[in-house]
Amino acid sequence: MFSFRNHIKTILLAFILICGCDGYGQAYNFQKLSIQEGLPQSQAYAILFDSTQHVWIGTQGGGLCRYDGEEFEYFTKNDSLISNRVYCLSQIKDQIWVGQKGGVTVFSLKGEFIDAYRFDDPLLVAQDVISWNNEIYVGTDKGVFQQTNNLLSRYDDNVSLKDQSVNQFFQYEDDLWCATNNGLMHFSDPMRKINRAKGLSVNQINCVAIFDNYWVIGTYGGGVEIYDPKEGKLKASPFKEIEDMIILTLFNSKDNELWIGTLNNGVFLYSVKEGFLRNYQTSNGLSNNHIRTIKADLWDNIWIGTSGGGISIYQNSPFIAYNTSTGLNANYVYAVKSTKKNDLWVSTEGGSVVRINDTSSVIFDEEFGFYNEKVKALFEDSNGDIWIGTEGSGLGIFSQYDGKDTIYTYVNRAGLSSSWIKTFAQDPLDKTMYIGTSGGGVYMLKKNYEFPLNQKFLKVRPENGDFPMRINSLNFIKNQMWFTGDDGSYGYFRKGKLLVSQENGSVFRNCVGDYNKRWLGSSDNGVLELSLEGDSLGTRKWINTENGLRSNNIYQLVLNGYDLWVGTEKGLDKIVLDSSYQIRKIEHFGFEEGFEGVEANINAVDLDQNGNLWFGSVNGLYLYQGGEVNYEQRKPPVLSLNDFSIFYESIEKTEYADYFQDGKMVKSLTLPYDMNHIGFMFKAIHYTYSNNIRYRWRLIGADPDWTPPSKITTATYSNLQPGSYEFQVQASIDENWDTEPIKLSFKIDQPYYEKFWFKATYYSIIGFILLLVAFFVWMRIRRKNRALLEKFEMEKNLIELEQKALRLQMNPHFIFNVLTSIHNQIILNDTDKARYALSKFSKLMRRVLENSREKFISIDDEVETLENYVQLEKLTSNHDFDLLVEIDEDLDAAEEILPPLMIQPFVENAIIHGLKEIDYPGVIKVGFKLLNEHLLECFVEDNGRGRKKAEEYNMQKENYHKSTALKVTQERLSNLNQEVDFVPFEIIDLQDASGSPKGTKVVFRLSI
Repeated sequence: MFSFRNHIKTILLAFILICGCDGYGQAYNFQKLSIQEGLPQSQAYAILFDSTQHVWIGTQGGGLCRYDGEEFEYFTKNDSLISNRVYCLSQIKDQIWVGQKGGVTVFSLKGEFIDAYRFDDPLLVAQDVISWNNEIYVGTDKGVFQQTNNLLSRYDDNVSLKDQSVNQFFQYEDDLWCATNNGLMHFSDPMRKINRAKGLSVNQINCVAIFDNYWVIGTYGGGVEIYDPKEGKLKASPFKEIEDMIILTLFNSKDNELWIGTLNNGVFLYSVKEGFLRNYQTSNGLSNNHIRTIKADLWDNIWIGTSGGGISIYQNSPFIAYNTSTGLNANYVYAVKSTKKNDLWVSTEGGSVVRINDTSSVIFDEEFGFYNEKVKALFEDSNGDIWIGTEGSGLGIFSQYDGKDTIYTYVNRAGLSSSWIKTFAQDPLDKTMYIGTSGGGVYMLKKNYEFPLNQKFLKVRPENGDFPMRINSLNFIKNQMWFTGDDGSYGYFRKGKLLVSQENGSVFRNCVGDYNKRWLGSSDNGVLELSLEGDSLGTRKWINTENGLRSNNIYQLVLNGYDLWVGTEKGLDKIVLDSSYQIRKIEHFGFEEGFEGVEANINAVDLDQNGNLWFGSVNGLYLYQGGEVNYEQRKPPVLSLNDFSIFYESIEKTEYADYFQDGKMVKSLTLPYDMNHIGFMFKAIHYTYSNNIRYRWRLIGADPDWTPPSKITTATYSNLQPGSYEFQVQASIDENWDTEPIKLSFKIDQPYYEKFWFKATYYSIIGFILLLVAFFVWMRIRRKNRALLEKFEMEKNLIELEQKALRLQMNPHFIFNVLTSIHNQIILNDTDKARYALSKFSKLMRRVLENSREKFISIDDEVETLENYVQLEKLTSNHDFDLLVEIDEDLDAAEEILPPLMIQPFVENAIIHGLKEIDYPGVIKVGFKLLNEHLLECFVEDNGRGRKKAEEYNMQKENYHKSTALKVTQERLSNLNQEVDFVPFEIIDLQDASGSPKGTKVVFRLSI
């Protein structure tokens, strides 16, 4: 536990030291928020950061405003307030209570008016509002009021509070206290008081805060009192230097720092870590010395409300700024040098050079014998003399050997032929001064006893070459004078010799180093690191944006221990090195980190004897005292989903207003299918890095991935398809997206025509219609098929009748021939043959008659018929021949597949026409062959004389018989083989090897 008593002397001494160190005119890192920035009035009496980190600011005459870091929203008596004079602000649950003159107004977090409570006396001032034991109390300048039944009624349970000016409610553990004009009074126990009777210096208590387990009590005219609640008694105050001041506000920050706001004495900061009071007033950056309220935002920025100066925002930066308001003659700083005497020498665009110390600020111009020229180089030598390099006006030397503030000049004389002086260096061994010029190379000076008068400069001419004519920098490092030139050359000079290297395409502006390491800043490639090896330049590598630098355009380089500072047009980068000079990390300092100048100036940098760093920029001079970046300020922004729109109309104006509250869906939202144009409005707050805020979002269900980071704060989706969606959005200041996104889920309903009940009904109706149509089509086809079947049946019957007719057409012909043969036997009086023939004939006729009734018969039946017929022919004629029958083994001879009497006519023709009048045994072959499962081939082959000779022999006699048999058979085959892709009938003339006829072969084919 920190003890105030042990630090009283330390605080007093430190306060004196701090007050005495303000000679430089320090401007601490305060940002200003006033009328020019949009504040409605310059008297900020009340500040409140709500749970969304919007800041509410109450003013005296300008009403109330709500601010998000970029935009203001205003509330006045004309729209919602009771009065434009606001004295206090409190958040109670999700409501903002605004204490004014005449009453209290209540708003939602989004700034929507909820209610207003007026005092009966319009002159009463609401000074504080608190929620205590589920009741709301208002402290006024005339007692306490309680909110009941939508009214403000006087609280009379504690008579000691009646008509007291309650300046602040103070809660400690389970007790509520009131800071009044008559001491610190317990809210419910009138006997418990802390006032002058108990040791306070004065009775009027304006504010109370808890700090380091003590009560810090701010009084009117008695400074700060300390009370120990454990012991129940007052302690001696350590803040003696402010014991007579009027304390108006107290604030304990999360860094355990006590901020004390005073009337007309600015603000005091006490830090346990530092152990002393630091005072901020208008002289070092505060906007006004009359402090009304102090609060902190989420990022540890301290907001100080003043009366007349608006709000000053303290960002706890490690930098202290110096500019025209603190003594500089211009803000554009060309060069800086802090001397051993703690003088600060600065050159600016205002011309000449300025010396600032604890007692004065002097501009050295023509009055002091100098020029009103640009000074680009400042250097202090070992004797404390100041060397000043100008652009075009030569060299200036400030020396107090005669006790006068005089600058001695050398312009194109005493051997110094160049008037453009860029840089200086001093040999630490022999104290020789070296001057680098732009156009004349390097000069040297060894001081004589008349210094600074009557000096002689010599041009440096190395034994093994020359320096570049345009020198950018000189720097002694380990007894080596390193240089960089405007032609891309660099190297070092030692013992009269040069070691030079060249980097084509680069210009080096500066060089720093230690031990065997050297770093050179280039104009476009970053920092070149050299690792020396003996007297050689050794290995080299580049450090640039790929390693983490913000820019490759290097203006400044300075090495402070293991920290290599790099100044660019984008701010400062600190390269943190380990003991072996390897990069551990790179930290950036820009506007948000307190380096508000942002763009550094070439070689305008200095490391003073106290280890502090000075950086010149285009917008002032900055002192870095070795503090660290406040990482509280790197916290991510606070993101809010402000609105959800449907077809460009806020959801709050639709029937779904109850679904969306405070950026969240409080009920499951399902939108109709035709309300599918959705918009999202979001905004993030970050009071330190507001310019760095970037957003990314995605709609799960529509987007495949996150959008690229941007500053856009709206997302719109049109023509969303039915389905479930989840909108996610994130905000970041450094593109670190580890924070949990804001999520909002909703559904787009299917259109009625895509829902199951509609589809079921629709498809049922369509199915019924299709079935009905199919039924009618089926009935129609059935009727049509029935007609076709009837037609086919008629055609079939007709064909069968035609077949029967054809068979009947053949039978008389056959019968005639057989009867003729029997008749011839009877004439020849061969009764046995005639009787046998007649018996065979009767069997044959019976078989023919039976077969004529059948559409198809078996091959066995056909062969039996043929054999009976052939026997008759043999009996009734003189023909000597044999009948040979060949049946394919794949055929079932008993299957009825053959039309009756198809073979007999061809056998008959073979006997009558082929075998007649031959002088050798005749042979008739009949064959049945299955070509495939649906095609039967039959043939009748004889070994007779052939068709040609038969026709020549008896053409006229047999003409009718021949033509009739062939015609009838072909017609039968044609009827049986309709629309086929094979040859149904062939007659082949057989020949021997010499080409002579040796018979005839008849082939016909049937579909089966």
